[in-house]
Amino acid sequence: MKKIFYVLLGICMLSCNSNEDTVEETSIQDLQPDKAYIHYVDRPTNNLNADWYYRFNYENGNLIKISGWLKGKIFSSDAYTYLTYQGNEAKISYSFDSDLTNVYTLQNNRPIKEVLYIQDYVQGTKTYTYENDKIKIYLKPTNSLSDYFVTYYFNPVTKNLIKSELLRKSQGTDVELSTTIYSDFDNAQNPFKKMGLVSDDLYEKSLSANNFRKKEVTVEQFAHPANGNVAMPPSTTIQELTYKYDSKGQVLLYYPL
Repeated sequence: MKKIFYVLLGICMLSCNSNEDTVEETSIQDLQPDKAYIHYVDRPTNNLNADWYYRFNYENGNLIKISGWLKGKIFSSDAYTYLTYQGNEAKISYSFDSDLTNVYTLQNNRPIKEVLYIQDYVQGTKTYTYENDKIKIYLKPTNSLSDYFVTYYFNPVTKNLIKSELLRKSQGTDVELSTTIYSDFDNAQNPFKKMGLVSDDLYEKSLSANNFRKKEVTVEQFAHPANGNVAMPPSTTIQELTYKYDSKGQVLLYYPL
C-alpha cells in the first residue's frame, strides 16, 4: 500500500464481484479491524487471494502500522507503512520506499494540510477546508502548470457522501472535470474511519458514516491545449463494491476463505 498523492478519487477502480453472503462475524473492535483483504481496501479483484491481506496495528486509538504491499502482481507481507504522531502532526513513511514521506497537519483530528516529500524535497501540497456538509481540497503539485480542486458533498442527515467533483485546471483554465455520485449505502458502521490518511482510496471510503457500494463516475474534458483543443463528450463508468457482512450486519474485511 503506497500513498498515491496525485490520484485523488481513485477513478479507475475496478468493479468488485465477490458474493455478499452472511458469514460468522469476526472482530471489528471500535472500528479498528486488524486484517483486511486488499480487495476491500484498495485493489479490487475478481478472485480473492487468501494470502493477500493487510494487517493493521493501533496505539492509543490511532493507526500506527500497516503490514503488506502489492506491487504489480507481487504481494509482500513484510513491507510496512508506518504512521507516527507528534502534537498536531502525522507522518507517513514506508519501509519499501525510504525516499517518500507524507506529512499532515491536523486540527480537531482532521487534516488541514498535507505535504509530500521525496528525498526531503517538496513534491506537492494539499490544503483542506471544511464547510457545512462539504470538504474542499486544493492540490498543487510542485513544478506543474496544473492545479486540482476537489469538493466532497455530504447528506446532512445520514452523514454519507452524496457527490464529489475533481476539477483540473492548467494556468487558470479548466482542463477536465470528474464527477462521482455515491449510492447504495449499507447500514453498517464504517471500518475505514481510522485509515483515511493512508491513501486516496481510503480517504474517500473513510468520510461517510456507512459504506457506499456504488460509484458512478462521469469524466468531461474541455477544449484546452492539454486536450488538443478538442472537447470530449462526458463518459460515465459505474463501479460496484460488494462486501460481506456478519450476522449483526457489520462489514467483514477479512474472513476465512
